[in-house]
Amino acid sequence: MPASPDQAVWFIESLKHDRGKWAGRPFKLLPFQDDFTRTVFALDRKGRRKVQRSLFGIARKNGKSTWGAALALTLLVCDGERGGEVIGAAAKKEQAKIIMETAKRMVRYSSIGGVPLSKFLVIRRDGIYFPELDARYIVVSADGEKEHGLNPHAVIVDEWHALGMRRDLIDALVTAQGARENPLLIGLTTAGPSPKGSCYDEYRYMKQVHGGMINDPQFHGAWHEADKDLDIDNPLAWEQANPAIDVAVSRPWLAKQAADVLSGRLPEYTFRRLHLNQWTTALERWLPRKKWEACSGSPEFVDGQEITIALDAALRRDSFGVAMVGRSRGWIEGEDGLTIPADVANVRVRAFVPEEEGEYIDQEDVRIFLMGLAGLYRIKKVLYDPAYMTLFAQQLSDAGLPMEPFPQQGEKMVAATETLQKMVITERIRHGNDKVLDEQLAGVAVSETDRGVRVSKRKSADRIDVVIAMIMALHEEFGEEDGDDENYFAGIA
Repeated sequence: MPASPDQAVWFIESLKHDRGKWAGRPFKLLPFQDDFTRTVFALDRKGRRKVQRSLFGIARKNGKSTWGAALALTLLVCDGERGGEVIGAAAKKEQAKIIMETAKRMVRYSSIGGVPLSKFLVIRRDGIYFPELDARYIVVSADGEKEHGLNPHAVIVDEWHALGMRRDLIDALVTAQGARENPLLIGLTTAGPSPKGSCYDEYRYMKQVHGGMINDPQFHGAWHEADKDLDIDNPLAWEQANPAIDVAVSRPWLAKQAADVLSGRLPEYTFRRLHLNQWTTALERWLPRKKWEACSGSPEFVDGQEITIALDAALRRDSFGVAMVGRSRGWIEGEDGLTIPADVANVRVRAFVPEEEGEYIDQEDVRIFLMGLAGLYRIKKVLYDPAYMTLFAQQLSDAGLPMEPFPQQGEKMVAATETLQKMVITERIRHGNDKVLDEQLAGVAVSETDRGVRVSKRKSADRIDVVIAMIMALHEEFGEEDGDDENYFAGIA
């Protein structure tokens, strides 16, 4: 029979911390740890687990790894599972070993009922063994060789977010639990750098269970994250994401980290992900979230006005991005806090995609769309990358469109990327929360070069064509206005 909640808590609190200021002291569960432990170890009337799959999310420095090691040892010793296997899983071998090495030190320093754990647990290079039950605790990783014949009764996934889009390791371990009567999977993680992947899928599933959209009594989740509307220097935000605040993580340290963000020494997305446990997007890593949201007003276009169009072409397995930018007079906040008039950029985008995966994009659809715009507006220029669409550009030119090349290499694209960020920071864009634009921004990566910063795809399958087209059009309209040399990309990692 698996360990009961009381047995699990008793065993964990008999263990001793292995390092730092707590070294040698008994492991005292904090309220949030006690609640989660008791829930995942809960049994029904027949002595079977109520929960078989669980997810726990928390900001860094809240004792996650030490607690994970204690959970692993509890599952190994207290479950009474003959031939039991506790598997510690992670994206990389080094990460998988962190909890294992912590557990090994706990075995050396701890006693249960006055008997040293080392009397009945055997520490080996590859894991921890419990000969009395022929049970073991070992680790596997996504970047290492997969062991065949695994039959885990319990799995602890450390930093699940680091697995990214890969599901193979999780799926292999879950399906390997099929022969066990009381399987349990515990995911311990901090939020990831992008709202994608198997961990984010599990996070969304948790939200649906908590929201009552899915009824799954065998799933339990607990996620400590700060409200999105709270500023990074708000102590309430720290408390929401750091339930071990004032114990494992200090307020002065969080205050110093927040101050580093406000001074530009630390990217805001880093603080939000690691210290507020919020899923961040490429947009947040590249552009300040609140600034982008402040630019969500509806774009204004009137018949007959001048616009600039930019194209980012792809023929296959991608999208063909079209962006149009027009000027209007608006109001922005000046340096002294007063509202001042300024030209703002109105942005609309359109993505053309193949009807089926792998097929070619029909350029005739793009041509018809562009000619339709020519009938509504006065087109100043249609920008394009000559490396990929010279022939199509010539066809459009023959149809009367004012085509102009815009090479996407070197300093010009770096400068164009900076133009977009300047426009966002000064809140001079109106994008209207365009769904396609938001989706493609989620696929953007920001990279530093010796000339500056530019955008690229996070993954080869991501589509960012409308983002590139928007950058080109914005730079053509607004890039040469201020001549400001301020580095808006300071601190981007």
